[in-house]
Amino acid sequence: ELSDELCSLIANETRPALVCYIETDLEGNITAKPHFVSAYVQSKAKLAYNKVSDYLEQADNAWQPETSEIAQQIDWLHQFTKARIQWRKTHSLLFKEKPDYSFVLAENGKVAEIKAEYRRIANQIVEESMIIANICAAQFLAEQAQTGIFNTHSGFDKKFLENAHNFLMANLANEQNQAELAERYSVENLATLNGYCQMRHDIEPIEGDYLEFRLRRYLTFAEFKSELAPHFGLGLEGYATWTSPIRKYSDMVNHRLIKAVLTQQACNKPQDEVLARLQEARRQNRLVERDIADWLYCRYLADKVASNAEFEAEVQDVMRGGLRVQLLENGASMFIPASTLHNNKEEMQVNSDEIALYIKGERIYKIGDIVKVKLTEVKEATRSIVGEIVQ
Repeated sequence: ELSDELCSLIANETRPALVCYIETDLEGNITAKPHFVSAYVQSKAKLAYNKVSDYLEQADNAWQPETSEIAQQIDWLHQFTKARIQWRKTHSLLFKEKPDYSFVLAENGKVAEIKAEYRRIANQIVEESMIIANICAAQFLAEQAQTGIFNTHSGFDKKFLENAHNFLMANLANEQNQAELAERYSVENLATLNGYCQMRHDIEPIEGDYLEFRLRRYLTFAEFKSELAPHFGLGLEGYATWTSPIRKYSDMVNHRLIKAVLTQQACNKPQDEVLARLQEARRQNRLVERDIADWLYCRYLADKVASNAEFEAEVQDVMRGGLRVQLLENGASMFIPASTLHNNKEEMQVNSDEIALYIKGERIYKIGDIVKVKLTEVKEATRSIVGEIVQ
C-alpha cells in the first residue's frame, strides 16, 4: 500500500509529502536556509531515466517531453545539476566515475547478461537533488532539532594518519615541492575536512587508481551519529538522509524529527542502541549483497570456463596467496593463485606497504594495475572464481 499507492508518485495523483524549499544561485551555492513544510504534491509526468537522458544528450530519435512545461522543468533541472556538480567538484568531493553492474535474469532464473551501467545525466539530476536535500536536512536538524541521524565519515583513521602522510610524501613530493607538501599533507592538516579535500583534489587528475586504492586502506569506516559531524568521503560538513523513509529506518527517524520541529514537539535524541543497530544492519546488508552477487557471478561464468574466456581486470588486492582482481566487463571478483604467477615461491615477495608483488626483486603487480586474465575455474559451492594472468 505504501510503495505502490500512498507513497508512489503516480502522474496527476495528489500525495502527502515532506517538502524542502532550497534556494541556490546560478553557481550552485545554497543562498538561503532550507525551509521544510508538510504539503501535498502532484507529479505531472512519469519519466524514464534513459528517455530523459536521450533527450538532454540530444540522441537521434530521442523521446520528447509531452508539454513545453515539462520540457522547461527538465531543462531547469539540467542547468541546476550541472551547477551543483561543478560546485561539489570545487567545494567538496566527487566520486570517480565507475559503472554499476546489474544482473539480467532469464525466465528460468539463470543470469542472461550482466550490464555495466554508467550514470547518465538523468541519474545525476536525481542524485544531485538528493545530495543537496540531504545537506539541507543536516543543517536543519542540527540547528532546529539539535539532533538527528547523521551520516558521517572522519577520513583517515587516527592511527594511520602518519602512514598516509608518509605515503603521500613518498609518491608526490620532489625536491621542488618537498616543503610545501610537507605542510599540505601534515598529519594535522589531513585530519581536517579542508585538508582532506585538498589532498583528494590533488590526486584526482593523476591517472590510474593506485593512489586512491592505497589511501583507502588508511580510512576509517562511515558511522551514524546523533550529532552533526563532517562526512569526509563526500567532502561535506554535514549529511543526513531523509528522502527514502519507507526504505530506510534512519530516514524515517529524520522525518519524525523534522515534523516534530514543524509541529513544535519535543525532539528526542536517537538512542545509541538504534545507531548501533543501523550500523550493523548496513554491514549485514552489504555482506548479503556481496554473497548473492558472488553466487550469480559463478552461475554466469560457469559455462565460460571451457573456452577460457579472457577479460580485462583491475588488481584489487595483493596477498601472499595471489592476486584479487575485478573483471571490468562485468564486475566479478577473480582470484589469481600465486602459483600461476611464478614457479618459484622463494623469489616472490609481497610488499604490504605498497600492496605490490615483487618477483626476483622487481615490482611486477600492484594494486590498481590493469591486467588481462583468463577464466580457469568456477567453484559455485564456495562462490570462487579462479583465473590466470594472460602473459
